[in-house]
Amino acid sequence: MKGMILVLKLDENNFNNIIKTENNIILINFNAHWCGPCKITNDILLELQDEENIKIYTINVDDNPNLTYQLNVNNIPTILFFYKEKAISKLTGLKAKQTIKEKIEELKKLYCNIQ
Repeated sequence: MKGMILVLKLDENNFNNIIKTENNIILINFNAHWCGPCKITNDILLELQDEENIKIYTINVDDNPNLTYQLNVNNIPTILFFYKEKAISKLTGLKAKQTIKEKIEELKKLYCNIQ
C-alpha cells in the first residue's frame, strides 16, 4: 500500500519463523540506536520501501548478539537480502540510496524474474 511505512522488527525469537514464511525478497537492516550511519540508512530504507515494494525488517545488533554473529554481521549498518530462507546478498556500511535501489532491482531480476 503506497504511503504505508512499516518496518518490522526481528529478533532472535522470531527470526527463523518469519524467514520461513516469506516468499519474496526481503531486506533485513542490522543497526543500533547509537549509530549515526544507521540512522541515515534507516531514512533511506523508509523511502525505498514504498518505491521498490519490498518488505523491510530491522534487527538491533545490541539486543540480538547471537543472531548478529550467526549471520556474520561484523559492521553496521549492514543490509542482508533474503529470498526463500537464504541470504542472497549483503551491503555493508553507509550506502547511497541509488546503490541500494540498484541492488534491489538486480536481485528482483535474478530471483523473481521481474523486468
